[in-house]
Amino acid sequence: MKHALGIRLDGLEARADVGAVESTNLYLDVLDLLREPRISHGQVHVWSRSELLAARGAWPVRISLDSIVDYYHGVERGLRRLNEPVLVMHRTIAFFHDRIEEAQPLFEESGYSLTSIKWPRDDGTGIAWPPGRNQSCWCGSEAKYKRCCGAAALQSSVDLAWGPARLRAGAELAVCRV
Repeated sequence: MKHALGIRLDGLEARADVGAVESTNLYLDVLDLLREPRISHGQVHVWSRSELLAARGAWPVRISLDSIVDYYHGVERGLRRLNEPVLVMHRTIAFFHDRIEEAQPLFEESGYSLTSIKWPRDDGTGIAWPPGRNQSCWCGSEAKYKRCCGAAALQSSVDLAWGPARLRAGAELAVCRV
């Protein structure tokens, strides 16, 4: 219970065997790192397009995205907010299972943290972000970046004056000026 609440274990508690709940939490914590990609050491780890469907089938509650396109557009928005060059690393279910096996011993230590997981450095498969507008998109769709994630990110990041949230305010302003 203390572990689930993030309270540091002491004495006998720290020496106790890891239970099924803690093992499951570790498994889901590592899965969250790929479900909601974060940038670490100049890299962002994302699901490969071919395996995202398999991952969603295996964990529909944890990966609750509407579609593959939404997943990659969300990553693109995050990369645009960061606004610095990174390597996009496409990962597979096998990669995910390897990280679980590596992280399992972390529970034997009292200072468990997902930051202790060793993510491999660029193994030559990284795709530089942002690509040129006429280059293939980083998401693996084989479409040009400007017609894929590049276009969607530009549209979603623009704050439109006539969007639904501002439609009434804009109309009231126009009426007051007349």
